[in-house]
Amino acid sequence: MDIEKASFNFDSLSNICENYYNQNIKASSIKNDEDAREILEQVADDLIDHLVKLCALKYTQDLEKYDYPVRKFKNDILNSISSYNWSFIQILTETPFIYNKSFRLEDAELLRILNILVEPYETKKNQGEELKAGLFFEYFLDHLEYFPQEEALRLMDKMLGFDTVNEDWYEAFLGCFSKLKNHLPKNKKGFDILKKGFLIPDIGWTFKNFIKQTYMKENLVDERYNWIENN
Repeated sequence: MDIEKASFNFDSLSNICENYYNQNIKASSIKNDEDAREILEQVADDLIDHLVKLCALKYTQDLEKYDYPVRKFKNDILNSISSYNWSFIQILTETPFIYNKSFRLEDAELLRILNILVEPYETKKNQGEELKAGLFFEYFLDHLEYFPQEEALRLMDKMLGFDTVNEDWYEAFLGCFSKLKNHLPKNKKGFDILKKGFLIPDIGWTFKNFIKQTYMKENLVDERYNWIENN
């Protein structure tokens, strides 16, 4: 199929994709009928997968026409993250540019993205959106080449300090916590941050196991050993 001769453009394709993407997010939040939710998700997933790839192909061809494609690509990623446009983020991550060294996001840009993704926002009303945020957080975290420990401390402290999120949010970000905690310094600062995570229901066990496996192996036991054994 010659995509240049097709009777559609990127905007029309991406609008269709966004509509189905949003419907899929709603379907993933159906809790009173598990079978219906799974059927809706499967149908939507198959269609979305094809739409995303088609949109990514069209976006790739359109981007090559710009005078400054790198700037355009990076701006599109940052803008889609800032507006929580999940379908557009998915399209951009399916393009070949995401793995192109010339288009690579700088670590500072990736850290900015991570900080935006963990922020609860007022339009986030269902678990499906939180799951998308968690998945994209892990995706962009894996693209970091260097993650300063102080930045990891600040981000983990921020994620553990929200008082407006629910259990669904922590469930959606459980994999993110598991990856992020590996970047923390193995000292009192890192330990004190992990203590905060241990006190949160649903995710406390993974923090406790990490403390035992990491900090005790490093012989950082003293008062920390007594604390973990007594909690």
